[in-house]
Amino acid sequence: LRYLKENNITFNILKITNMKTNRIYIILLFFLSILCYSDLNAQSTMNTDFWVTFLPNEDDLETLTLVATGNNSCTGIVTNPLTGWNSSFSVSPGNITSINIPITQAYDRNASDAVINKALHITSTDSISLYANNYGPFTVDITNVLPTVFLGSDYIVQTYIGNSMFSVIATEDNTVVNINLSGNSYNHIANSPFTVTLNAGQCYQVQSINIDTDLSGSTITANDNKKIAVFAGNICNRVPHEEEGRDHMMEQMIPTPHWGNEFIITNSLLRTSDRVRVTALNNDCEIIKDGILLTTINARETYEFEITSSSPVTYLETSEPSSVFLYSTGAWYGGMDGDPSMVIVNPLNQR
Repeated sequence: LRYLKENNITFNILKITNMKTNRIYIILLFFLSILCYSDLNAQSTMNTDFWVTFLPNEDDLETLTLVATGNNSCTGIVTNPLTGWNSSFSVSPGNITSINIPITQAYDRNASDAVINKALHITSTDSISLYANNYGPFTVDITNVLPTVFLGSDYIVQTYIGNSMFSVIATEDNTVVNINLSGNSYNHIANSPFTVTLNAGQCYQVQSINIDTDLSGSTITANDNKKIAVFAGNICNRVPHEEEGRDHMMEQMIPTPHWGNEFIITNSLLRTSDRVRVTALNNDCEIIKDGILLTTINARETYEFEITSSSPVTYLETSEPSSVFLYSTGAWYGGMDGDPSMVIVNPLNQR
């Protein structure tokens, strides 16, 4: 009803004296409101066009895989537009399609502050969901891949402390990208903005210069509203930073216009604790957990807190648009086998 009011959707409701009929009418009105909401606001990560790359992992024996699923039978193709390599695939309903990617086409472990021709362009004849899986014998993480239509030109990165990194993909030629790092990389120092120019399919990859650097809060913008994709994470890292148990972490960043203010966060199954990190878009951002003010941070700053199995569900509010990530902790800290991973927590207005 609040949604209907905010969007000026009104109904003329007849007075109905029969209580049973009235209940049925209310139920029908409820489902009608859901249909209106879905029709006007529903957005899905299923689509027919994507860009992706892979971040450096610690192992030398990585296996790069794209994973596709779909509601309808379709075909698709994965292409590195700058090398000419391509691979076709097909998707059938109810099945998972795995597409193996040669290391040379989408991965450069040693590049930092460098332009590399390592982006993949994926197209399909019908809508699919797409994931990128970077697997090593002891290190692995997977990320959802956002469709090109949902990409933007304005990002703020979130990573974790230690061996942090990100990669920017251009989807158009002559894309001027402005970068301002929050920590030192190999060739750039923090808070000293610089620009790079990329063509479609090129990546600009950045790695932190030491194991104690967190690139959270680094800003990335593209001129002329050109769409770019940003992937960020850590080569192989501990969560918390001082605890044992390390793993590769990667996730695609959401453009800042799609950040939100309300989040529901749950503790990972069978783990005693997880870490939550909040990055603010603007100054004076209040972080409120279950109705209690935790702290106030400024633009580009990140705040970390813990959730535990004793209180496994958290309602988080922020007074300014924010980006929120859940970090699974290492085995010695989190209480079960398995190492760290990161996953974005989408705001409630995207649920």
